Amino acid sequence: MECGQTNELITGLFTLGGVILGSGMTFLGQYLLDKRRIQGVLHALYEELNSFWKQLKGEVDPYWKMFERGAVKHFDCRLSLSPDYITIYRSNANFIGQIGDLELRHKIVEVYMLLQALMQGYAINTKFLYEYLEVKDRHEEVVAKREDAVAKRDEVEANKNAIEANGIKILVENSMRQLRIYAPQLKKEHDDFAKLVEKLLKMLKEKLPQQKPAILYGFTKDSK
Repeated sequence: MECGQTNELITGLFTLGGVILGSGMTFLGQYLLDKRRIQGVLHALYEELNSFWKQLKGEVDPYWKMFERGAVKHFDCRLSLSPDYITIYRSNANFIGQIGDLELRHKIVEVYMLLQALMQGYAINTKFLYEYLEVKDRHEEVVAKREDAVAKRDEVEANKNAIEANGIKILVENSMRQLRIYAPQLKKEHDDFAKLVEKLLKMLKEKLPQQKPAILYGFTKDSK
């Protein structure tokens, strides 16, 4: 082999080695970047779930304790949950799919699915409560009219109001029955979510020994 050919071969080998090394460094850099991003997503998921769960328990636990004691037979809290509760999960689905820990990845998806179902459950209960309170207020209004008619000795109006009040009373009883039937199902959904979210938070905390300050994701209890 002539000298010129040898030099060309050496140059070619260096060029090829440089390409391979450059590709390897690029791959390594991308791997490290993706790993940092996934760690950031895990941090954010922990903060989102932890802050939401603490707020939710603070709002609903007193009502569930009354239900468990038998003081009430329905869940008597009108709760409006903000869609912000799954902001991190929704906006980082691609990175969640890249989490190497299979059990952790499955648990994250499972918990957020249960969380969506729980939010719907509380929304349904709130709807039932509004329906109940609406007919209850209407019943009280008609009863007051009847009492006023009786005081004025208006027998026709009093009888009319009495018939209407009896009809609305049936609606009140049906609405309360609906709430009482639904309460055990909602309690089970809440308890199932509680068990899984506590387990997931523990798993996330083990992955993330140093936590950042929690972000508050809001929801409001209806003040009406």
